[in-house]
Amino acid sequence: METRRLIAVFVSATVCLTPATIRADDGPVPSSLEGKPGFWIPEALFEKMEFRYEDHPELERKLAERETEVKQLRISLHKKTESASTAMERRAFFKDAFDAERAAHALTREDAKRGFFESPTLWLVVGALTTGAIFYLTRDDSPDVVVAR
Repeated sequence: METRRLIAVFVSATVCLTPATIRADDGPVPSSLEGKPGFWIPEALFEKMEFRYEDHPELERKLAERETEVKQLRISLHKKTESASTAMERRAFFKDAFDAERAAHALTREDAKRGFFESPTLWLVVGALTTGAIFYLTRDDSPDVVVAR
């Protein structure tokens, strides 16, 4: 029984202390170069992955077509972006103009809602006439008498 325990401890220690190894031909191995993460691909696997466009002219043609489409889409996107920014500027301009017109219209409606007796001009005239009437009525028409001694 003691022998079995010793064998079990020996096997367990051997398994635990043996470093794990990765075979290079199993696939890409995570790695980093100059602090940038990446993968190391074994040469045998890389040779299997190698692809030559020269051997497939139809793919080269399709690639050229896709590159042309990408260029056209970028041009279209640029035009639409410029158009959108112009539209936003116009919208802001017309919104400001509309807000100013609405404020002026509100003042006009407010003036129209007031009765004639709420007009500041009316009360200016009434005040001037009242002041003139008070001065006229309180003036002294008698001549100034000067007594000489």
